[in-house]
Amino acid sequence: MFKYPKNNFRNWIRLILCSFVLSGIILYRAPNDVNLELANLEWGFDIFHIFGCDRLGRDNWAMISYGSLATLFICIPARIFTLVFASFFSYFAYIHKRKFILISDVIASVFLSLPSLLVALVVISLFPNSKSTIIMSIVIADWAFSYETLQGKLREIQKSGYVSASQSLGASSFHI
Repeated sequence: MFKYPKNNFRNWIRLILCSFVLSGIILYRAPNDVNLELANLEWGFDIFHIFGCDRLGRDNWAMISYGSLATLFICIPARIFTLVFASFFSYFAYIHKRKFILISDVIASVFLSLPSLLVALVVISLFPNSKSTIIMSIVIADWAFSYETLQGKLREIQKSGYVSASQSLGASSFHI
């Protein structure tokens, strides 16, 4: 006997949202052009712009679809790179405590004190316009938050009994 999964409703919602985004990408081109004749068009008044247009005449459905696509291809890899960068930074800070921890904590504190948007805008203004520049700006702007979280977890683990027992038996911090 075939059993339906418990989250069948969630799967239908996911399917509907993915279909909505994909159909917006198929039906419309990227919303880069400004058409002031369609500015502030409300939804339902035009068959070609079912969900209306914004104040610059760009189609709302196209903006949602292409924005979702940009999130998948830019923001998710940027977050993965941020976590990898912060993990390596935390790893080196853990292994070389005396040499690296002071410098890394000061740099992280400086990045935490600056607004992320300001750091991202400075990075984007210094480098050429490309997708890799956007990813790099997100990584540079947000790595300190992940670094502080990882450092807090490492400090918590260092106080555990496993680490104390390993150190008393002669294990180095590299092996722990």
